[in-house]
Amino acid sequence: KSNQITYYIKKKIITSIDKTIIELSNTHIIKGSNITYDKKSRLFFSNKKAVITDINNNKLSMKSFSFSTAQKILTTKNAKLNDNKGNIYNVKDIKYNIKTNEILGKDLNLILYDDNLDSNGSEYRFKGNSFFYNGNQTQINKGVFTTCKKNDSCPPWLLSSKKIEHDKIKKRITYKNAWLKFYNIPVLYFP
Repeated sequence: KSNQITYYIKKKIITSIDKTIIELSNTHIIKGSNITYDKKSRLFFSNKKAVITDINNNKLSMKSFSFSTAQKILTTKNAKLNDNKGNIYNVKDIKYNIKTNEILGKDLNLILYDDNLDSNGSEYRFKGNSFFYNGNQTQINKGVFTTCKKNDSCPPWLLSSKKIEHDKIKKRITYKNAWLKFYNIPVLYFP
């Protein structure tokens, strides 16, 4: 849906101008502007800001994107995922399979929402080299976790782990090969 669409018949390219809404299989909606569809490669793409929302109201904000209608995979860089639980995922690179509702990404900064935290600025923060997300679980590889206030220096304490798993349903976080560090000095190892 768009106010202005141009179809280049010989090139088999469709372009939209200004606000555009794309409905994908009744499960996802992309809202953006200046979106192009290449019928030969079966690819939607845009270099403008866009948001994709799923039926569970998880929202992925992007500065640009490409979406393969053949593979059902959306690719983007420098994205922000706000899930329906209030968690915020800032990610450098993402591949989002809308058919399976799974996301693979790298360079993750994650803030978990918890209405039980006091208002002193503490928050559950994760960082990781790569991650997998499927709505109910998040797996972070080579990650760190802390609840310390965000500041310019290192946090007073953090858990550094080879693998971190967050299960939203069980409300459980597990760590594999983790080190507890105080001021970046390892003091305790957890296998």
